[in-house]
Amino acid sequence: MINFLLKYPKIYRFYQKIIRNQHDEYNFIKFIIQKESLKKDIRMLDLCCGDSFILDSSHKYIKKYLGVDNNPYYLNKCEEKWKKFNFLNLDLRKLENIKIYKNFNPNFIFMMGAL
Repeated sequence: MINFLLKYPKIYRFYQKIIRNQHDEYNFIKFIIQKESLKKDIRMLDLCCGDSFILDSSHKYIKKYLGVDNNPYYLNKCEEKWKKFNFLNLDLRKLENIKIYKNFNPNFIFMMGAL
């Protein structure tokens, strides 16, 4: 079931809409990011970013963004849509891969809807 959902981004997003209904948590996160962006530049690390849905509501408040996922299809779509942000194909189950984040220094780490 999970592999089926992840294989088709439109089906995954539909699944997320059913589960999350009105996306109230995204509105709350947008509110926090917006308020924090008045004080400092937002550098967000989005683990298991998938289709980077958080950017739909918060992209104008985020200075630097690194989306990490192990699905190249999602990452290619994100790179096409969000040219000013960075995306990385990485398997988070391998702890040695965490070193890549060392120089990014995020002040927000986001992980939502990871399957």
